[in-house]
Amino acid sequence: MVTQFYWRMVLLLCGILLTQIVVAADLAIKLEQDTVELGHPIWLTLTSDQTAVSLNTLDFSRWQDKVVLPRSYDVNLANDNRSQSLRLRLYPLQKGKLVLPGLHFLYHTTPALTIQVTEALDAKQHTPIDFQYQVSTHKPWQQQQVIVACTIILQDAYAVFTQPAMDSRINMQVLPMQVRQHALTQTGKTRTVYELGWILSPTRSGKMHIQLPPIQYVRDGVVSRRFYVAPMTLMVEARPAWLPGTIPVGKVRVTHYGLTDSWLNTDVLTHVQLQLQLDGMTTDAIPDYALQLRSDHTLRFYAAQRQRHTVLDAGGIHHQLNDDIPLVATHIGVYRLPLLRLQYFDPDSGTLKTLRVPGPTVLILNGWLKGIIFLLTAALLFWLSRALLQYLLRIWHRYQTYQLALQQLRYSDSLAAIKQAMQTMAQAEGWSPNLTFLQWQARMQIVTPLAQQLQVSNLNAAGYARAQLEIVPVMQVLLQIGRQRRLALR
Repeated sequence: MVTQFYWRMVLLLCGILLTQIVVAADLAIKLEQDTVELGHPIWLTLTSDQTAVSLNTLDFSRWQDKVVLPRSYDVNLANDNRSQSLRLRLYPLQKGKLVLPGLHFLYHTTPALTIQVTEALDAKQHTPIDFQYQVSTHKPWQQQQVIVACTIILQDAYAVFTQPAMDSRINMQVLPMQVRQHALTQTGKTRTVYELGWILSPTRSGKMHIQLPPIQYVRDGVVSRRFYVAPMTLMVEARPAWLPGTIPVGKVRVTHYGLTDSWLNTDVLTHVQLQLQLDGMTTDAIPDYALQLRSDHTLRFYAAQRQRHTVLDAGGIHHQLNDDIPLVATHIGVYRLPLLRLQYFDPDSGTLKTLRVPGPTVLILNGWLKGIIFLLTAALLFWLSRALLQYLLRIWHRYQTYQLALQQLRYSDSLAAIKQAMQTMAQAEGWSPNLTFLQWQARMQIVTPLAQQLQVSNLNAAGYARAQLEIVPVMQVLLQIGRQRRLALR
């Protein structure tokens, strides 16, 4: 009897304790609003009337693809240590109906929460704010850029956005883009498109989970909206084992490789200009291509001075490199600058690319040789100038002489006047003025085919047999020849 009574008391006490634990394990969630705009927070208050297990142990993993959870939060205990509460601020990731699954706490699972997420509206102008984003790839190579391009479309043409710095990561470099904007006209209304986001560069291979900080829309000095990109998982592929660590991942293009001077003088400092366009690689991964220009017995190179202009936009990282390399030549002759060999790993094709850029040819002279070349050039220019002047004077003389011949022809009414005009035309061509009609025609046919139309037989008959001559046909042919040869260049 005593044994049975003892076991009954033990079972009764266990039942009472179990009932108290179940009641004490109750978890309540208070939702302050069931409708929220995208970019505004959702406020939740979680309370429990037991303190044996902290609310910090709650598992929110089932919410991670729907909302952004704070990175850290504090649990508040009541003064009597008989209850605890937790206040959460969540940001929805997209518009529409949002269902948050119930949370499991000890022996209790809360009901699911249903929230309606509407589009964002400007508080003053009541116009929509559109937020979209796009990820370039989820399977990058190690050190390949991953572009997270975001666009925000709103009415404000002078909006201000901030992008908080991301927590330092050993295996990921995160760079914020430079904000760019342009106008967009739709249905007669002009809105402004803002392009911003991040460029990621993983430094190790493997599976990586990324949660980016928000894009904060600042209005009147206050953050009025926070837009989040959904957590992403990157499957980073390792660089090929045969690829040296000094080879960058991206694309390289040479835009200019040449000298600042057309020729060089021995022992006089000049410069080599090397301009490169590099896309998709971080600053610390850029090799020093100027080191390929090594000195020899003819050309002596010095340390390069580099200028770099970097742009981060929706197209990725773009570097414009300008290397100024001092150079001194030591021997005269014709030489070629060293061949540039630029290698990079192309992530699109997964292959190693090699660019071979031949160096420009350079002429190296010294002082006395330059003096001789200068004198020869001056003499050649003088001779060419003189020849050109003589040619122009000859053209001008012929023009003036033909002008005189045409004037004589306009007033010609006899064979003697026609003969005088033909002699003036012969002088314009540099011929002897005492040519016969047949000789004059033969020479004129060489420079113009119009001379074949001249009836030389009629001229000879009128001059020697005193035959009747028709003046008008002869004058017309000679006038045509004069007008043509007056403007001829030979």
